[in-house]
Amino acid sequence: MLKAFTELGIEVALVDGPSEERAAKWNEVLGSGRQILGLYGEFSTMPVALADPDHMPRAPFLDFRQFAHLRCKGVPVTAFYRDVYWRFPYYAKAVPFFKRMPAQLFVSAKAIPSDLKGSTGVLAP
Repeated sequence: MLKAFTELGIEVALVDGPSEERAAKWNEVLGSGRQILGLYGEFSTMPVALADPDHMPRAPFLDFRQFAHLRCKGVPVTAFYRDVYWRFPYYAKAVPFFKRMPAQLFVSAKAIPSDLKGSTGVLAP
């Protein structure tokens, strides 16, 4: 998606990496004074709250707090999850309780579709 956005001439601020890096990047982007006209988030197979390499929820609401902040300012926000196997019943049968519970605790993300063509965008995480 990053390539597609840049090929369309959209200036993209990439917010990615472990939670500590994402926090710094969010501060940089939001503190830059640049107008943000859209946000597109693409998440790994794990809920974003558990996206650090060891899957510990160090900043479980970091990204969603920023998403909500931008939505309140009228910025279109959308998100894409890949392989959300942890949302389906077979996951409970295949994975022990202590491993699946953290993933299922952070399953409350909602997304609003948007069109970012011709906008400045933020890609996160």
